[in-house]
Order: sequence, then C-alpha cells, then structure tokens
Amino acid sequence: MNSKKFGSRVKGFTLVEMLVVITIIAILAGITSVLINGFQRDARMETSDNYAKMLYTGFQNQLIQCEIKQDDSLFDSTPSINDDLVYAEVYFKMEAAQVSDKILVASRYKTTSLSIHPLAAERGDAVTGEWFNELEAAILSMVDTSFEGLGVIFIDYENYTVDSAMYVEKGSFTSDVDNYPDMMIFLNSFNTYADEYYWSPTSVNKTFRMLNTSADQMECIEREGIYFGAYPTVDDFIATARPNLSP
Repeated sequence: MNSKKFGSRVKGFTLVEMLVVITIIAILAGITSVLINGFQRDARMETSDNYAKMLYTGFQNQLIQCEIKQDDSLFDSTPSINDDLVYAEVYFKMEAAQVSDKILVASRYKTTSLSIHPLAAERGDAVTGEWFNELEAAILSMVDTSFEGLGVIFIDYENYTVDSAMYVEKGSFTSDVDNYPDMMIFLNSFNTYADEYYWSPTSVNKTFRMLNTSADQMECIEREGIYFGAYPTVDDFIATARPNLSP
C-alpha cells in the first residue's frame, strides 16, 4: 500500500506587510508618548500652581498677623531708612524640607520712590542671622514639607496684602537668591508673558508682575523650559476688580 506524505507549507509575512505593521506600531508609540508627555506637563503645571497658591495664602495669613501687631519688620530689608515701607519682594529656596541658607528681601519706601533695597538674611550671620531665623520660621509655617523650589512673593505693605506669588520648580534657577541682578534676568523670562500692574498712578513703587492666562504659562514653559506656577493670574479676577494696567 502506497502512502503519500503531504507536507504543509507555512505562509509568512511579506516584507510589505511587516513594514506596515512596524509603521502602525511606531505611530501608536508616538501618540502614546505625546499623551504621556502631555499628562506629565499638565501634572507639573498643576503642582506648580498649587504651590504658588500655597505661598499666596500662607504669606497673606502672615501679613494679617503683621497688621494686627502693626509690625512691618519681618519683611523690611532696611528698617534703618526710617521711612514708610510700601512694598516688599521675598525670594527663598527650599529643598528636603529645609530653607536654603539665604533669604532675599527687597523693599521699597515712600521717599525713595525709584530705589529698591535688596538685602539677604543669611543663616548664622552675625548681623542678619536672627532675622533669618524669624523669616525661616515664618516660611516653614506657611508651606508643607513637599515644597521644593523657588518662592517669589510680592507684598503690598501699605495694605498688608499679597499682590502675587510665584513658584519655580526645583533646579530651574541655580543662582543664589541674594544675586538680585541675576534674579531679575531670570524673571524677565516670566515678564515676557506677564504684565506689570499698579494700584494707582502715584504708586510707582507698588508695581508687581501678574501672569495673564494659563495659555501664556504653557507657552513660557514650552519656550523657556522652566516649570512655574503663579497665583493669582489676571483671569482669577472678575473684570471689574482687576488691577489697572500700567501705561
């Protein structure tokens, strides 16, 4: 009896089919990567905005205590000027639940209308060490231990209010906070997407920076590579309550 052995022929993918499959996988991988990057960006922006709002709320609560005591010494960089303090800017860094060894306070006064007086309080310094301890204690009472990065706060001391607060993600700004010229260069990146506001035509020393919209924030992040948060933005005000735009 003759038997025939039939072999089976297995058909594989052609080169064209493999290229099509590889192309589809590459497209899907690209789409997934874009989505993941978008989620990460949005999460970092949201975290930065939350930190900025934390600073705003914390410093505002501290100013309420200053107003009750009628004491403006905490954020006054040059009390020896013997002039009324009208505005102050505070800059500090924080990492691993600790404030860096320097905190910069830049103040403006009524009779020195076109001058700013920056002074850094330094940990352990014979002159400013005690002031540093007071500032550090106040800051640590305002933020939680997860805060890592740079904090910038603009304070209207005539009205004991925080005009705006800004948070910059850790590592985005490497200079010491007491280097005021470098700090201003850094803030110019932010100024491209923000406006200066003032409360009255004569308050030249009470100008402060305010971001317009979250779209400007995203554009700044994408162009500068600096993740930051700001609070409030212009959009946080109702139209009738917005500050006057400087001419």
